[in-house]
Amino acid sequence: MVFFVGYLDDMSPLKPKIRLFVHLLAASLVVIPLHLSPLLSLVYLLWIAGCTNAYNLIDGMNGLSLSMAMLALFAVGCADGSLNLILPLIALCLGILPWNFPKAHTFLGDGGVYLLGFVVSTMMMWSVEPSMSPNVVKIAVTLILLGGVPVADTLTTIVRRLIAGKSPFSPDRGHVHHRLLDRGFSEGKVLVILIFAQGFLLWCGFSISLST
Repeated sequence: MVFFVGYLDDMSPLKPKIRLFVHLLAASLVVIPLHLSPLLSLVYLLWIAGCTNAYNLIDGMNGLSLSMAMLALFAVGCADGSLNLILPLIALCLGILPWNFPKAHTFLGDGGVYLLGFVVSTMMMWSVEPSMSPNVVKIAVTLILLGGVPVADTLTTIVRRLIAGKSPFSPDRGHVHHRLLDRGFSEGKVLVILIFAQGFLLWCGFSISLST
């Protein structure tokens, strides 16, 4: 479902509301079977749909979304002991990376990036949900941190555009990778900087989720 709407968007741009509706619908198929409280269910629905879109918004530089996803999946596997199960997904991303960075011979497209974000956010939720306290605020803060660079960049971008009186969906070169590139950093250096930033945010998020 998530891949299909992304594929359609690649072929002929869809309205953001349509994409968001489909992402929320897909997220509901993951969240509803958990039988959580309405408020917590809403938090996880917004988290999955938001993170799915965040990976698409960060996909403005070769290798970036794949690198963020691999690090996030690795962190999930280490945190909950499921690394053996997650390694095939990491290997899949790693196999695509040489074709996407430094020179892009293959593009994930909206379909691939949406699917990547959906898988990462879903596995993050499954990883932290059993160990989290019922404190919704703590859960929300933890999820934002676990969203790493994609979610942090998306949130700041939305706020920045709204303050400027623009649509949160309007494209620009205000994303963190664009800003670093415009300052003269090479794509390789930008990727290294953001990988370290992603690792730090993931460490903070899992530290909170595992704390009593």
